[in-house]
Amino acid sequence: MSECTDGTTTDGTAAVDAAQSDAEQAEAAKAEHMVLTYLSDYFRTADLGPEDDIFALGLVNSLFAMELVLFVERTFDVQVRDEDLELDNFRSARAMGRLVARKRAEIVSG
Repeated sequence: MSECTDGTTTDGTAAVDAAQSDAEQAEAAKAEHMVLTYLSDYFRTADLGPEDDIFALGLVNSLFAMELVLFVERTFDVQVRDEDLELDNFRSARAMGRLVARKRAEIVSG
């Protein structure tokens, strides 16, 4: 396989990577919207933005944190593993959307 001057390869892997990246971004945006809707309904507020840190805002206790994990697993049919249980993956709707996209990509790539 040879590499072209623009960094792509003659077998088209760059195009495949770009398509996967686009698909992952679309998955993240869809998941972000669904998570934001869930959070807005749960907290009964429309003022929550996609990057609002729900932990820093004091909206989350340990019980609700576990509910979030279950929501993500059940809604998006993914398995949240121990290594995924980082606060940064659950701080905001955007962070959870990215987590879902990564987990879905893992399923697809097998």
